[in-house]
Amino acid sequence: MLGGKQYGVSTLSGGEKTCVAMSYRFALNQIVKMINNSMESGLMILDEPTDGFSRDQIFRLRDVFEDLNCRQVIMVSHEAEMEDLVDNVIHIKKAMGLSKVVKA
Repeated sequence: MLGGKQYGVSTLSGGEKTCVAMSYRFALNQIVKMINNSMESGLMILDEPTDGFSRDQIFRLRDVFEDLNCRQVIMVSHEAEMEDLVDNVIHIKKAMGLSKVVKA
């Protein structure tokens, strides 16, 4: 709902849809952690979570991860901007059906 009006999912941009999906997953993760005390690892694994994000949205992710109190986040991304937001970057290249680390 925006400005008292309700909009359908079909009116959202690709990045906005990705934001909604990620927010849902984060909220669900927090609820499961509250209910299930055994889920205390502090690990979150995300595959291409920024697909369709604007540059500003990508840079806001650091704040989101800090607010979630996640001790460790492992993320697969093709976004070069993500390298400025993380502690460690591992580059993997796939050639002839084989994946190998080319830069760590």
